[in-house]
Amino acid sequence: MAILVQFLFFAGLATSLAIRDSANTGGAASETCGFQGNSDIYGLGIRLGIYLQWISSCLSFHGRFNKRWSTGLVDVATIFEIALFIATLFLVADQGSTVYSVEIMLMTLIFFGDFYFVQVAAVLSYRNFSGMFSLAGMLLRLLLCLAMLSFSVWFWFPGFDRFQDTACGSYAFIFAKAPISAGGVRKFLQGLACIHLVVWTIPLSLPMITACGVVAMAFMIVLIEAMLTGRDGSDGRLGFFASAANFWQTPLEDLGGNDKTDDVADPWDSEKARRRRRGALFVLPFLIAFMIVTIELTLAFNSITGVYTIKSTGQLIPFIVGLGGIWTTVNDLVIDYYKAKTKAEEEMQADTRAAEEQTNGDARDEKHSATGTDLLINGEDMGIHSLPQNT
Repeated sequence: MAILVQFLFFAGLATSLAIRDSANTGGAASETCGFQGNSDIYGLGIRLGIYLQWISSCLSFHGRFNKRWSTGLVDVATIFEIALFIATLFLVADQGSTVYSVEIMLMTLIFFGDFYFVQVAAVLSYRNFSGMFSLAGMLLRLLLCLAMLSFSVWFWFPGFDRFQDTACGSYAFIFAKAPISAGGVRKFLQGLACIHLVVWTIPLSLPMITACGVVAMAFMIVLIEAMLTGRDGSDGRLGFFASAANFWQTPLEDLGGNDKTDDVADPWDSEKARRRRRGALFVLPFLIAFMIVTIELTLAFNSITGVYTIKSTGQLIPFIVGLGGIWTTVNDLVIDYYKAKTKAEEEMQADTRAAEEQTNGDARDEKHSATGTDLLINGEDMGIHSLPQNT
């Protein structure tokens, strides 16, 4: 729970800073410099729903959640990210409306925050992440990440100038209020986007190439099986499509023929794994808080209005989904805590009973030993008294 307290502290700090800055730049300045934001894409309800997902992912490092909940958390995040990516493409393609460059930057910030704090964090926190993803799910996430990385590079080079700038200039939060139009800030963001793409391209491309090879081989096997099935009078085409659909939904651990148990295949309780989780528990709340500060202050610096209320159904649904996620996470944490507490008490009682039995056994052994010694002494005495007397 200490992590939740830390996070709420930094989230409150982010909100207070955003409100204070908005108040300082409000009034006439907001009317001349700002613009009406798109609440259907990055409104308050949507942002809060995504922030709550990040909290759920952060808390997931504290507990040992089951596969269903871990997979559900990642699946919901994937749906959010697909929606964000499609919405970003619609903004880019809609030439008839006024789209500001700051809006595109906000979309990329929200997307990558969700990708890192939910997708990557959930994979690292789960004991055997190959059981979380099917082949289709893995390919979808890899393609989605590479697509957004490529779009980010395009945006910071030629794309930024194609969108409208705010009346007073566009600003971003880079540890301070920084004008994006300044050469140094723009080049820094361009370099960051390129490094981001290069760092992820190699580790993401290799699994994709491997997966494509596996897909090609598997489809050949499925096709041959379907053709053989069709010889006995059944519909081979139906068998092919059913087998193909089942193949795409099969978890990666089953495709890899992993027949090990979770205890053997996954060293969750190893010292290395504990150190990694402790490091993540220390760093992740600060990173999440920093991302929230960046998003909220970017909205405030550019005087974007109309995105601080929850009035539409499109904002209410993501917010409720986020609340449901955080409720499930806290509930699982409480259950996990009491299960661990009960297990520790049972182990302590078992150790106490074992110690008592050992003590009683030692006492019985000592008693039997003492009894045997007495019998031996008595036997010797009787032997001495029974010796014949010489007269």
